[in-house]
Amino acid sequence: MKKIAVVSIDNINNAGDEIIGNIARYLTEKISDDIVVKKISFCPSFRYLIKKGYVLQAVAAIVMLMFAKLMGNGTVKYKTKNIAYKFRFGKYYKTLLKNVDGIVCAVGMLKYSTQNHSYLYELLCSTAQIYSIPVIFCGQSVEKFHKEDWRCRQLRHALNYPVVKAIATRDGNSGIKKLRRYVKRNIPVAGAGDLALWIPDYYNIEKKSGRVIGVGLVRGNIYQDYMPESNINECRLMNIYQDIVYELERRGFEWVFFCNGIKQDYNFGRQLLKKMNLPDNKLLRIPNCANELINDIAGFKGVIGARFHACMVSFSIGIPFIGMVWDSKFSGVGKMMGIEEQFVEAEDLNGEYMVNLLEN
Repeated sequence: MKKIAVVSIDNINNAGDEIIGNIARYLTEKISDDIVVKKISFCPSFRYLIKKGYVLQAVAAIVMLMFAKLMGNGTVKYKTKNIAYKFRFGKYYKTLLKNVDGIVCAVGMLKYSTQNHSYLYELLCSTAQIYSIPVIFCGQSVEKFHKEDWRCRQLRHALNYPVVKAIATRDGNSGIKKLRRYVKRNIPVAGAGDLALWIPDYYNIEKKSGRVIGVGLVRGNIYQDYMPESNINECRLMNIYQDIVYELERRGFEWVFFCNGIKQDYNFGRQLLKKMNLPDNKLLRIPNCANELINDIAGFKGVIGARFHACMVSFSIGIPFIGMVWDSKFSGVGKMMGIEEQFVEAEDLNGEYMVNLLEN
């Protein structure tokens, strides 16, 4: 029997990440009866690390990360954070990967500028190199290469370990072109569908006869973090949501806010209800798992999605949708799938345009 580790994100209560991890495991298990899959968290929580006995490492990392916060952005800060991540997760990765025969990395994006991913990819690949474990990356979006950024160069270094055997990107040709800036070795690099497209196979959930438009939520400062050039702060994003709601009601649509499971998104919805003087039933409860999110979306007439996998779930089960673009992954996947026009750029985020697009 071959033991394969499927590495995915499971610590931020985002149903999209749960979908990616579950379907990666499902597709890996389908390859052969001789495969046993072991799911591993890409970035386990502090509580998990303490529970499993990595106390000294976790505490030392916190001290170093607090010290790094005092520094301005730049190479010294990034190198300090990298050391902290080695302290925090080094032993964890070595322990869990030691006896596996292969690694499937099922994380949504190859990136470095947010969520500290470059440090984790370096740890994953360097640990695999120690044990000579082959690694593949499946269906990921790719952040644009900027050689001036130390974290970008670190991600390039991680992807060029000899144990990395193949990379598939959900961004199609644009993703392949970006990957060629990172990968200097002759390994297979190809386009592939986002893993959420296998939802009908794995979850066996079909669309229903819905009457309500689902309006997906994100946290208020997400555009500032990912697209600062858009000048969309929390106040402006609230106004955009108000405009969407006004336009839906003007045209006689029933609607409801929903989130993918992230508490910050849900809290932003609570703020919207208060500002707009709306009842609590205009915001769905936080889904406890991917099944609940998919069932929610399956019951909508249409979706105005803000989280990427709210859009992909909608597409996979045939629910009409449009998406709000705050990251390059929307455009990359949209172009590869031939639905680029369904993703709304920051300058077009207004109620009339978006509801027109959804109706079309």
